[in-house]
Amino acid sequence: MQFLRMISQQLSRFTALVIILAAAVTFIEPATFSWVTGDTQVIVLGVIMLAMGMTLGKEDYKVLAQRPLDIFIGSIIQYTIMPILAISVARLFDLSPGLTLGLVLVGTCPGGVSSNIMSYLAKGDVAFSVGMTTVSTIIAPLVTPLWLNYLVGQSVEMDG
Repeated sequence: MQFLRMISQQLSRFTALVIILAAAVTFIEPATFSWVTGDTQVIVLGVIMLAMGMTLGKEDYKVLAQRPLDIFIGSIIQYTIMPILAISVARLFDLSPGLTLGLVLVGTCPGGVSSNIMSYLAKGDVAFSVGMTTVSTIIAPLVTPLWLNYLVGQSVEMDG
């Protein structure tokens, strides 16, 4: 466990540098990360999520449990502002139906791992970000299709 803690601390310390280097390598040689597909992608995201969870302590979870209204309000705001901005931008730029559907789909999806990483890099409230991501991910299978049908009049078929 001590070894994992040490690795976590070093990665936490150099997270921004690791991200910038990975982005630069990918920009220069995109095939470098072509192996991150399918099950491998799921594993990589799982490791990233585990690493983000390891940055939180017991106190973070206690504070988080005392703030359910904040998380609820944050999730509601995410599921209103983002989709409404997405459809507004699509109409403002007169995007094609396919681009409109894609933009609104992105706007109605939960933040995911990247929002937690950005909160961490910005020295924000990572526990709150993780809590919001958890709630928005849990309600996404219901809210995302409803928003797509309401705003665009279409849905996206997926294999569950």
